[in-house]
Amino acid sequence: MTLMNLIGLLSLISLIILLIIYILKPNYQQQFISSTYIWKLSLKYRKRKLPTSKLRNILLIITQVLLLLTLTAIIVRPVNITKEVVENESILIIDASASMRTSYDDGTRFERAIDLAKTKANETFDKEGAVTIVVSNNNPYFLIERGTVNSRYEIDNRLDNLKSNPLSCSYGETNLSDSISLCHDVLIENPNANIYIYTDTTISYVDEGIQIINVCTEGEYNFAVLDAYAESVDNYYTFTVEVAGFGRDENVNVNLSVYGANATDVDPDGVTYEFTVDVDLNNDTPKRVVFMSLGENQAPPEYDENTEYYYIEDSEKIFSYESAHIEIDIEDCFMEDNFIEIYGGTKENIKVVYCSNKSNSFFNGILFVLRDALKDRYHLDLTEIKSGDIPYRGYDFYIYEHEMMPDVTPNDGIVLYADPQKDTESTGFRVYGYYDLDKVSVSFTQEEEHPLLNQVVVDNITASRYTELTERDRNYEVLATLNSRPVLMVKNEENYKIVVMLFSVHYSNLTLLKEFPIFMVNMFDYFLPSTVDGNSFEVNDAVKVNSRSQEIRITGYDDTTTIDVFPSTISLSLPGTYTIEQTTYFGKNITEKIYAKIPKDESNIFPELDSISNPISAVDEYDYINDWLYYLAIALCGLVFIEWLLKGNESA
Repeated sequence: MTLMNLIGLLSLISLIILLIIYILKPNYQQQFISSTYIWKLSLKYRKRKLPTSKLRNILLIITQVLLLLTLTAIIVRPVNITKEVVENESILIIDASASMRTSYDDGTRFERAIDLAKTKANETFDKEGAVTIVVSNNNPYFLIERGTVNSRYEIDNRLDNLKSNPLSCSYGETNLSDSISLCHDVLIENPNANIYIYTDTTISYVDEGIQIINVCTEGEYNFAVLDAYAESVDNYYTFTVEVAGFGRDENVNVNLSVYGANATDVDPDGVTYEFTVDVDLNNDTPKRVVFMSLGENQAPPEYDENTEYYYIEDSEKIFSYESAHIEIDIEDCFMEDNFIEIYGGTKENIKVVYCSNKSNSFFNGILFVLRDALKDRYHLDLTEIKSGDIPYRGYDFYIYEHEMMPDVTPNDGIVLYADPQKDTESTGFRVYGYYDLDKVSVSFTQEEEHPLLNQVVVDNITASRYTELTERDRNYEVLATLNSRPVLMVKNEENYKIVVMLFSVHYSNLTLLKEFPIFMVNMFDYFLPSTVDGNSFEVNDAVKVNSRSQEIRITGYDDTTTIDVFPSTISLSLPGTYTIEQTTYFGKNITEKIYAKIPKDESNIFPELDSISNPISAVDEYDYINDWLYYLAIALCGLVFIEWLLKGNESA
């Protein structure tokens, strides 16, 4: 048992005061007059009750003494300490973010941090203390938790292995506050443990109990490609690069190499273009470099002191490319961020055919709109057929309208049947005929939730005529009905991807609503989803992956990962190029490349942070003591009640 407030023992003086009160209390003499029978009888009863009165007085004194003792105990607060407090305990946090890879004469910052942590661990063991070591990367973990002097050899080995493993220091960011929070349980065991953080971050304010050991050394500097991307402007690519220098001012060459540019059927390999811009980097200020082509009669952009422009000649304009490599031509203390790759310059070609004997501007118009809206994902190759042979092979997306139905349903692409007027083999449904509502437009009713109806308000769609069926197979999902009859169906099987609109756009308001383009985009998203959204990510970003096949293979650094559950989320832990391969349900081989880059904040090798809070102040003392206050409070209430009973009897 431990007393938390020893000065509270002064309250025992109250017992002396209670004793004085009883000593000074008047003692009245009792006189008995037996002149009458009544007085004698009263004396007789009084003598009979006298022993009970004395017992009550004794119990009352004892109760009051116990009350004062209980109040004293509450003030001094006795507790049981449930955790053993080690006098000399150290928590060592080693920053393993990308900037800790900065290298100078005596090795990297990460290696210096490990050496310093090893020295501190041995100092703590020399004092019979305990050591906890945390590696602070994007997912902080314990290298050792509350190791004692008996763990000295083991800890030395673990630190040596950490130092020799080239992947121990990450290529991503870290959060030092999260690493400290990981030590919460250690601090509950011993709230007096000291925290030492070995980092390259300058922290403006640190709570008591935390010491920052900055492992930077004089002379370090870094030049970096912070970001780079390409965008198509008027059908030609513009490349934008963000660069910066930290710790030194210098003129550097920013080189752009474009590979596989402007490939055609005649020249499938394309050509290679090289461009170079000299950039003055100073004052740790990022600058932009823009490689662009000017259109006819287009004026150059306005001057910007933080932007350098390179104007691409007309003969070198780039409308497609396989990859682009951006690099700063200089050596520094952190070489991993001196270059970036850009992919996505060649889009997948999606062949779309629209077959209709009564073609309309609605489908034609929406296809041209989709070609522009989806240009960052695909190149839509549009074909329209109004008569003659109706294709059912060789396209990725088929739209059949009215009477222009194929003899056989295609099984190598997505099929949209719009107002089918005759039967086709393998569709899974048979047409009966029209049902005319006498020019009365009736609203559709949605039958179930489906990705094709994302953001589509089905009730807004009306039609005054629809097609009835004599039969349909069970594999069709009915998405919408009109008068309880199906008007919108979908089948999504491995060999057949079919959408059926059992109404004509000429007898519906669909094409006048925003639901029409949304529905068409939903078809591409559902049947032809992007494998990944984008082609450039930061290390440790969560990347959502989708597929048009049973599985995809992701290859990077001679390691291949197979994913067969979609959508999935992956994290790219190393910078560089990753190749994604899949064979679609229709037998089409697709290869895509993405790039993981070092987070731009890590390129600033002199990071700063406002503050770090000490979790010791947040540790609740109830986590490591058993308090008696609860039981003392119960005892106090009981004693007060007993005293009330005794006082009540005395009054009676």
